[in-house]
Amino acid sequence: MTEGGIATWLKNEGESYAAGDVLLQIETDKAQMDVEAQDDGVLAKILKPGGTQGVAVGEPIAIIAEEGDDLSSIDLSGLAATPEKPAKDEPTQGRFSSAYCS
Repeated sequence: MTEGGIATWLKNEGESYAAGDVLLQIETDKAQMDVEAQDDGVLAKILKPGGTQGVAVGEPIAIIAEEGDDLSSIDLSGLAATPEKPAKDEPTQGRFSSAYCS
């Protein structure tokens, strides 16, 4: 699989979730699958809304954070576009995470 689609988000921006909660449903040409949270957190920003097609594997689809994190000083505007995939050995900045289509 090289790309898929976002069928629907089951959590909204700003909503908290627990490990094991289903965050969204993705679709391929053959199946629709649930994507579960690996840890507790907050869905801070949805970058690819429900109904988006042609999302490349590894492309950011959302920003997730921990409860109480302040994202107001972080510029998220560049993530809405399709960024280049970071190098595997490139260090990550801060403790905020991007959810990726996989």
